[in-house]
Amino acid sequence: MPETLPNGTARTRKAPAKSDVLRPAAWFLPNGAPRLPVTTCWMDVASHGRVVAWTRKKLRRETEDVTVILRGLHELVAYFVPETAFITVKPEGREGPACLTLTFAGRRKDDAGLKERLLPALVRWLTINFDKEDAGERMSVARSMLADTVWEEVDVSPDWVWNGGATCPEPAERDLWNALTAHAVAALAGKRISFRGGGEDRWLVPTRPGPSGNTYEGIELVAFPPSRGDDGGYYSEVVTVTTASYPERGGIHLVMRISVRSWGKPEGWRSDLGRTLDVFMPTLGGTDGYAGWRHSAFECDRKGFERGPRQGEGVERWVWRYDQSKQVMGVLAGLNGLEYIREDMTVAPMEAPGSYFILPRLGTVHGDDNLSGGSGLGWTDRHDFLLALSPHLEALGLVQAGKMFRVDRKRLNKAVADVFGKASRPKEVSPPKDLAADAGTEEALGHAEAVARYDKGLAEYAKKLRHFEIEAPRKASLRRASLRNALKALNGPSATTLEFFVFTADDAAPARVAWHLRDALGPTTDGSEEELVWADGGETLRIALRVSHPGTLATQMEWAEAPAEEVEAMTEEGRRAAHRRTRQAYHKGVEREMAAEVAAARLGGTDVACAILEMPEDLQWKPAQDPYTLAKRTLARGGILVQPFLVPSRSGELSAKAQEMRRKEADNKYAMSVRDCLRMLGVSTADEAHPAGLAPAAICVIQKNRKRRGGTLVEGQAVPLAALVRDGSLHVALPDGATGEPRWMPYGRAVLTIMSGEYDALERNQSTENRRLFHNFFAQVLRRISAFGPALVIADQGGTTRWIDTLQNGKLAWDELKAGNTIFRPDMLPGLRMVRTNAVPAKLPQYVQELDPESDAEANKWPSGLFVWQSAEPGNAGRTAFSLKAKPHTAQKAADAMMSSRHERAGANEGEDDGTRRASAQLEELCAVFLQPEDLADPLRLIDLADRWRDLHVAYGGQTRLPFPLHELRLLEGAIVGAPE
Repeated sequence: MPETLPNGTARTRKAPAKSDVLRPAAWFLPNGAPRLPVTTCWMDVASHGRVVAWTRKKLRRETEDVTVILRGLHELVAYFVPETAFITVKPEGREGPACLTLTFAGRRKDDAGLKERLLPALVRWLTINFDKEDAGERMSVARSMLADTVWEEVDVSPDWVWNGGATCPEPAERDLWNALTAHAVAALAGKRISFRGGGEDRWLVPTRPGPSGNTYEGIELVAFPPSRGDDGGYYSEVVTVTTASYPERGGIHLVMRISVRSWGKPEGWRSDLGRTLDVFMPTLGGTDGYAGWRHSAFECDRKGFERGPRQGEGVERWVWRYDQSKQVMGVLAGLNGLEYIREDMTVAPMEAPGSYFILPRLGTVHGDDNLSGGSGLGWTDRHDFLLALSPHLEALGLVQAGKMFRVDRKRLNKAVADVFGKASRPKEVSPPKDLAADAGTEEALGHAEAVARYDKGLAEYAKKLRHFEIEAPRKASLRRASLRNALKALNGPSATTLEFFVFTADDAAPARVAWHLRDALGPTTDGSEEELVWADGGETLRIALRVSHPGTLATQMEWAEAPAEEVEAMTEEGRRAAHRRTRQAYHKGVEREMAAEVAAARLGGTDVACAILEMPEDLQWKPAQDPYTLAKRTLARGGILVQPFLVPSRSGELSAKAQEMRRKEADNKYAMSVRDCLRMLGVSTADEAHPAGLAPAAICVIQKNRKRRGGTLVEGQAVPLAALVRDGSLHVALPDGATGEPRWMPYGRAVLTIMSGEYDALERNQSTENRRLFHNFFAQVLRRISAFGPALVIADQGGTTRWIDTLQNGKLAWDELKAGNTIFRPDMLPGLRMVRTNAVPAKLPQYVQELDPESDAEANKWPSGLFVWQSAEPGNAGRTAFSLKAKPHTAQKAADAMMSSRHERAGANEGEDDGTRRASAQLEELCAVFLQPEDLADPLRLIDLADRWRDLHVAYGGQTRLPFPLHELRLLEGAIVGAPE
């Protein structure tokens, strides 16, 4: 409404930005929608058996069960037959043996052109993997998949029913999950995207079928053609569609996410990771209406620089992971339409308008900075995509899902008081400039208004300053008390001293660490720069700073190999074994040197300590020679919890501005490292033992794939974990490998146990024995937490659903937890409540903001808060909500950029700010799955409390992706370093 200024003029106040309503990018199939036809073709039993025999022979597993090698098939099928929805190995019939199966959306049994294009894809796949077998037999196997007898058309029902617990929908036919995704991709392929800002239109091109063999992770469609950035790179949007179900919402949902992908000439490469080469070509005899272009993505490894001097300078080669007989450009040269590509061509962005695009994909994981397309989509671009794509999905019978509405949280819980949240000194208010002697009436009125604002601001500043002067020492005192509690839990009830090591070659580093310790814990009352002392009544806290040179702990390791004369006469396999033995001996020697240096630094100390280890930043890109994993393991075995501090490499003289930026960056790193050391000790971050009367607790499963790095080998494993705040500090349960019984210990001790490799890891399989161990662990953990309660457990849906059956959507039942044969109900666990969280991006939709057209309010740059999803079915019990985390202080520029489009200039395909990063909060699902009778009146109270626990974090003042203490449990995955090879 208009506001009258002192000079009599009227000024209209800008309406406050509101984002009380979100529209998720999600659709659902109602019962009675049209059936979805799909076509499958499979390899007959005899031909499949022949390929299985070839696989056994190649893998040297003649007597074992094996799965057919599918390496390269997905890429080749995407190139030749882009209509392929997904590839699986499943039984020919319900009781039949497993056979290779391809699935297509629609009716394609009589499509002769499709079969004609499928043949070369199958032949090339068999040639790549089984080149030693007879070519005629390979052709016979490939042709077997073209016979009419192995092609079948079926109609998949779109109907759904409530699961046994009446909480989540289930498809009437299991094939609906994949069939719906396949039909959505086919409906969107080749469709136009127009932008209101006037940028050039784009068309969606589907990518290869997912390597998992189904559509669980979703199928991608790339917006084509890509835009050209000012730096010569390319970028475009990528649409990912998948299916999901949600508690209390009827219907199987199709969800969509839109991201930005960048291509260009790679500058770096992590040698333990592959890079992707994207290839776009016009259609190859396919259906004109399907898509004007096709796309395949080739996963490549680099041969050349990653290991030792023996490779020689300047011999970098890109090879397709599934055919390393030639460079990847040679593979492309053998494909139809790319015959003029030469094998010796350098891998770089290549474009022939109307003929092909060959684009190396970029990613920050390889150290690629300043990507051409930045990241994220602004609000208007998201709207444009949904506006363009919704009609095509609705033509399938899909209905747009309801809106999400903001929850009024004031009535639910008070704000959680975070001990480690920053108590910032308020910023002083600057007075207005003096009024000039010859100022006119208008200037005088303006000055009077400025003085009035200053007086008001001054009063507000004085109020905030008084609050700060009370709050800052109170919080510092609580932090010290929390640290004392953690030290007593770790080192005994009389522990008052923490040894804090700084492994550095920088003389200024110890003083910086001391400053940040005082900043976190308050001014010291005694001691020195080497020994910080705080006295709180009858309690004393000491931190002894120990400074050592990083030495071997931060020195790049060699790529050790056996002497050339020793391996000269050996076979290839013998040479590899000799080199492996040499490297193993070298790594064991490095570990012994590290252990000696750590022992010398500890001076006989045995209490749990922490450390900051300075390391060259460049080592992270050299995984085979990076000493950090060995250093972390060695320090942990010496009782030291370690945080790395990455030091940038020196590159010539720096300007004064660059030096100042580097100084500030280093200061921020020290602040984070100091606080992360405190976090690893297990300090509790709430200023009351049980916020809202409930102790914070969590359960999850951390998993690792088999991986080598820096002289260590991590075997594939799964580790169930539980956490509980007890006696003022965080405690963790690890499993006993023989019985599954939980072993409880302080959080810091758990970190050391995992880092040192002295823990019991379980298998990832579903064997009877493994399931018994997991079930026993979780059953005992739930009983223990309930006995200590009342407690609110945050359960991670991502890993626990395999072992606690009733946490799966398909088996979810309110107030019932099943671990093995044990079923728990509220009367059996009276001290326990549980909120399940789902933060898996693939299963949560993106969203746009929906504003009332009658309102002149603007969209929020960064919506946050708690939202409930309007249900399409009556009887919503109100146990499910969706959270958007608050904006981190580092995301201000990214949030500002959300208000602008990349497609602003009419008639051009370049955006004005194409490299700008855009970001918004990701939806997280929170579901109150296990409540006590007194909680049933308002389940949202516990959901709100769980969401507020995002604020409880030591390392920084913003919200974490997962609530405390689940966030701390998930961080333990990074503590797994494996054993020396």
